[in-house]
Amino acid sequence: GKYAFAGSKSIKNVYIPNSIKSIDEYAFAYSEALENVTFDSNVEVPILEYTFRDCKMLRNVSFGKDCKIEELVCTFYNSGIEAIDLNCGARVINTAFCESSLREITLYDGMTHIGPHAFAKTPIEKIVVPSTVTLIDYDAFENCKSLYYVNLSNVQGIGQSAFLNCI
Repeated sequence: GKYAFAGSKSIKNVYIPNSIKSIDEYAFAYSEALENVTFDSNVEVPILEYTFRDCKMLRNVSFGKDCKIEELVCTFYNSGIEAIDLNCGARVINTAFCESSLREITLYDGMTHIGPHAFAKTPIEKIVVPSTVTLIDYDAFENCKSLYYVNLSNVQGIGQSAFLNCI
């Protein structure tokens, strides 16, 4: 349920089996010791919303083969995640990594929309936008002061202040 394990002081590792079909908001948010999250193969969850918000010790998240998570909303907001291979089939990311420690990310074809504040205020350095992304929404990369490389391939629309205060 909502806030199921939120605020835990002792959970370090989480394994999400493919029997899980939904994860409510803030499920592991504010968990002080959480370092590693592993999604099993074939996990299908429609949305991860605020799931790992403010998990400052979170460093590793891995998605098993053929995971399908349609949308990430504030999922890793203000978390310690530094690098992630986002091979979970996410088509839309909104505020997903805002104010996190994210430096590296691999996005996959199939993503269609980089939403508002998706990477705002992160130390991300480089982003290769998949050819399937047609829209980068407002403030998506706002205040990404370390960003030095962006490949926009087939992007058709860039929202207001999408790259405000970047180098």
